[in-house]
Amino acid sequence: MPHLAPALLLLLATGAPPPATDGVAVWRRPATGAKPAPVVVGWSSLKLEERTTRDVQLGVERSYRGVTLKALLLAAAQRTPSEDTALLHFKNGMVVPVPLDEATLGRLDLFVARVVKDGTGAFVERFDNVVHERSPWMEQRAITFGTNKLVAKDAFHPGLAAGTTKFTPWAHVDTLTGVELVNAAALNQTMRVSSDARVLQGLGVFEQRCQYCHGVRGTGASFGWDFVKPIPVHTWRDAESLLYHVKFRKLAGAEQGLLMPPQPDTTIDEVRALWEWMKAVSANELRPYAP
Repeated sequence: MPHLAPALLLLLATGAPPPATDGVAVWRRPATGAKPAPVVVGWSSLKLEERTTRDVQLGVERSYRGVTLKALLLAAAQRTPSEDTALLHFKNGMVVPVPLDEATLGRLDLFVARVVKDGTGAFVERFDNVVHERSPWMEQRAITFGTNKLVAKDAFHPGLAAGTTKFTPWAHVDTLTGVELVNAAALNQTMRVSSDARVLQGLGVFEQRCQYCHGVRGTGASFGWDFVKPIPVHTWRDAESLLYHVKFRKLAGAEQGLLMPPQPDTTIDEVRALWEWMKAVSANELRPYAP
């Protein structure tokens, strides 16, 4: 890894990055076959700032102490020119990509909170559980937090499908455990298992709507089921069945442990293309990551 700031507390030499209990792990996606060498940016090494901001998960304004995502990355390492995206890893298995250009970081203005002001005016290391209001569009299981909480001020994410109004990944994330630096184009190439136009359209749907919660072949998010392992989804759901699963919430979904937050603006054309990509990626290995 390039020059590391003195504030880094721990260097882990081998293996997959573990959850960081005293900070946030930061690493870069290695070429295939190499092992990541993450560092953990400890809370005691960071200068926390106080911020009063709207929290999209709560729908209200709260006061926090923490650091901006940009400040966290600056404390961790110098990025290489090709590393234009951060994959934010969360305790619940979600993985949310964030472009690292100044305009996007400024628009998102993500804040990693360490403590929150409670009803007595004191700052406490305890974040309230989030339970979404009962409605046809949201899941009911509580979101719980550990040593931090990622605070987004609104629903905006640059990768969401145009016109999406009912889904934002920021409503479902919990504790930030790691930040993985990648090149977006190289990451996209790993998923291009076919040159067929319809399959590539389906990959676009996956990137816009699915990648925040779902992985493929053990790669990516693990909040929802993997699209290939252990059983390829396309073998037990046709496109129409998949559409209804994505578009609508089951009335007893929460009681059954189903966390899928419906996206009611999804179209059958999108889902049919997604199904074709699911079929292709179940028949072909992912390409090596080559930044």
